[in-house]
Amino acid sequence: HTQNYLNHNDTNYIWWVNTFRLLKLIKETWFSQIIEQFSAHNKPIYGGSAWAIIIWKEIHTAEDKNIVKLWFNESLGFNLCNDYAIACHYSWSNSFDNEIVDYVRYFQIPVLCLPEWTWVVYDGHNYTIQGNTSAFLFDMSLHKTEIKVGENLP
Repeated sequence: HTQNYLNHNDTNYIWWVNTFRLLKLIKETWFSQIIEQFSAHNKPIYGGSAWAIIIWKEIHTAEDKNIVKLWFNESLGFNLCNDYAIACHYSWSNSFDNEIVDYVRYFQIPVLCLPEWTWVVYDGHNYTIQGNTSAFLFDMSLHKTEIKVGENLP
C-alpha cells in the first residue's frame, strides 16, 4: 500500500544521516523503483545530506565515508544529476580539498561541493546553484572553480 501511495504523490522528500546505510536500504527495497518512477515522470525529488549524495553519481564523497568500504558498483547512486558526485556540508576552510582532489583522481568523477544552505535546482535543462553561498566544482583536470548563486553547472 505504501508503494501505491507514493506513486500518487507529486514530490518526494528524504533526509537521512548515514549515506551508506540509506543506499543499502533503498537498493534492497521497492523504494528504488519509486525513485526511478519519480525521475522518469519528472517529479521533483528533494532532500539533503545523505539523500542528496545518493541522487548524484557515486557516494564515497559522504562525510561518513570511513564507516564502510564498498566496491564501486555498490556505491553508485541514481546519477540523476549530470554525472557529478556531490560533497555536502562543504566548508569554506578548504580542509577537505586534498581529499576531494584524491577522489576525483581515483574515481574519475568530478565533484560539486555544496556548503550548508546551498543547493542545486534542475529545471529540465540546467542545473543551477541556489541558496546562500557559492558552490565549488572540482573538475577532471583537478581545478577548483567557484560557481556563484544563480549560475549553471558546466
